[in-house]
Amino acid sequence: MFVMTEDDLKYNNENRYERVGIVIPDVLLQDYIERLFDHLLKDYRVEVFIDDCRPLMNDAFRIELRNYLNLLNAEQIGVFIYTGSISFFNTMFVMSGVDINECDQNISKRFGIIIPGNLVQQYLQKWFEYLLDPTTYVSGFINYCRPLRNYAFRTALHTYMNSFTKEQITFLIQNGSTNFLNTMFVMTKDDIRHDTKNRYDCFGFVLSGDLLQQYIEKWFDKLTNHYRIDEFINTCRPLMNFAFKTALRSYIGILNTESIDTLIQNGSKEFFNKMFVTSENDFKDDPNNIYECIGIVIPDDLLHQYIGRWFEELKKRRKISDIFKRKQTFTKCYISQCIAYLHDTKQR
Repeated sequence: MFVMTEDDLKYNNENRYERVGIVIPDVLLQDYIERLFDHLLKDYRVEVFIDDCRPLMNDAFRIELRNYLNLLNAEQIGVFIYTGSISFFNTMFVMSGVDINECDQNISKRFGIIIPGNLVQQYLQKWFEYLLDPTTYVSGFINYCRPLRNYAFRTALHTYMNSFTKEQITFLIQNGSTNFLNTMFVMTKDDIRHDTKNRYDCFGFVLSGDLLQQYIEKWFDKLTNHYRIDEFINTCRPLMNFAFKTALRSYIGILNTESIDTLIQNGSKEFFNKMFVTSENDFKDDPNNIYECIGIVIPDDLLHQYIGRWFEELKKRRKISDIFKRKQTFTKCYISQCIAYLHDTKQR
């Protein structure tokens, strides 16, 4: 309902609310901007909030808002880094004045809060707190991070990540969310790429030494309980690397009978349906479905247990066709065992 001047009222506009409005008096302009900023600080969809702000359509108002932001001191900015919403954090901060573009079609890009040099470390620390939050969708969060468009910020981020000790990286492996685990780690430095549209490809923690084993164990543990196996595997950055793929296959290949039996009985329905095969010949190197290249070969002495659970899951399904999607499981041997299982069940 507020506008900067009477010229901002559009009497012929299809949107009736634009035909009316309250002109902000000069003496109240500062109060309006302070209230606007307070709303921005808390809003969970800052870009939408800004797009819906009528006064921001006015050049003079944007100049006043930029002046207000430029007068913020380091102490205030430090508070905003920690108290602003995740959307505010990702949208409103920039590394330098060059990152503010008055001609950008996206209005939120026409202004911003420049991070003082002595607060870049603080911003990065908070940035990692958000990354580790289990509710954060890591790849989306990174791709929408405005400061990451700036080379100096990316350099500072690389320096910050390189300062992590082995113990700190181990903590990230053990406590990071599924999305964090899939997005923030790479097998080698060569897997860090700068010529990509995905900003998260520009950095990553290298899985050196025994970190690789820790990562695989944690990653596989998350895999066993995941409800969308193909998506989980296809979005795993390290699996783009052949050496990692080989290491993962080796890890799965040495699982003992007791471990496989536990996975058959306790793995998620999706894991049960998509991660087991009857022989290594069932593996397929399909770049579109990476999960087809790995799997757990069912030992002969566990085939009966697998079929038992398979039939139990089959009875619970509303849509039976879903369980047949992992076609390589259905070999002649497997079908014969199914028939034998049914025969034994009938006899009992």
